[in-house]
Amino acid sequence: MKNIITTVLVGVVLFSTNAWAGKEVNLFVSMTIVSSHVAPDGTVIVNNLSNQTYVEVSFGFITLFNWNNYDMKREIFNEHDFGVSLKLPEFKSLKPYVDFQYWGYPRTDVGYELTSTFGVKHSGLVDSHFKVTHQFGHKDLESGNRLWMEVAKNFPIGKIDITSKIQVAALDNFFGISGLAHITFGLNGKYQINKKVNLSGFLNHQKGFEMRTHWYGGIKVEYSF
Repeated sequence: MKNIITTVLVGVVLFSTNAWAGKEVNLFVSMTIVSSHVAPDGTVIVNNLSNQTYVEVSFGFITLFNWNNYDMKREIFNEHDFGVSLKLPEFKSLKPYVDFQYWGYPRTDVGYELTSTFGVKHSGLVDSHFKVTHQFGHKDLESGNRLWMEVAKNFPIGKIDITSKIQVAALDNFFGISGLAHITFGLNGKYQINKKVNLSGFLNHQKGFEMRTHWYGGIKVEYSF
């Protein structure tokens, strides 16, 4: 909770200085109830009902964000992530970016990890997202790399936006694991309650290779300020 409050306070400070450099500040928050502890990139970690919160503050080409996972079965926070993302110059329909993140695991021997990511998003008839993440090593963790890709197709049905997607992840000594990690198939339905609030539900099937095979799903509420 302290981490969430800290990130929100950062957003409030940026809002209060909105006139600085004439830049617009945007604040986005979400809460997800999901059947398992699933990392933001789709890897199932623990099969316990979880409450995941996300706060994002965007200012020009800079985005600050915080993601947390609360294990509702054990009643503990078992992951806190903080990061900054920088938009790079766009090329036609390609939107590249880099980010730097701190992933905290307060109840594990690893403790934490630092990562950097280069990614590219593409919007079109079919949307795609590709990124490569480098995991910096420390005394309790060796360095490693991860390749991740998602292909998604959106099609509206009435007032609900349906998105089908496929995610693929491959690892190179990432947490000591190498090889094809998983292929995940997903379906998401989003309903816009008003201009600021969205409600969505999702169901995913992760076919594990170096990771576990698992079904998981949940509901999410999003609010844009």
